[in-house]
Amino acid sequence: DFFAEKDPTAWLDFELGTLAEPDLAAAYFRSPRVLDVEAVKKGYAERYAWLPGMEALMAELKANGAELHLMSNYPAWYKILEEKLGVGRYARWSFVSCEAGVRKPARGGTRDGRL
Repeated sequence: DFFAEKDPTAWLDFELGTLAEPDLAAAYFRSPRVLDVEAVKKGYAERYAWLPGMEALMAELKANGAELHLMSNYPAWYKILEEKLGVGRYARWSFVSCEAGVRKPARGGTRDGRL
């Protein structure tokens, strides 16, 4: 079973930035099985898309002066999402767990400690 073989902390550590991408393949499973990181990364990149109406909504909010912020528990792969969709045109990446070293909703997870 996939979940029985999965290491319970490897992905979380990857999101936190404490496990490097080259180490993820060997750490992801408890068994000798190795994660095909490149295939997962490719699938991540290919499958991300705007939900219908969301890009237009974000553009409208920004045009009306709303200050939008993005908060995510993503690993460094959030940069793939940014390259593909350009979400940063509408909102600032205010919190990403791989850069903050903490996952939301951890208390004190943001720079100002409000998360």
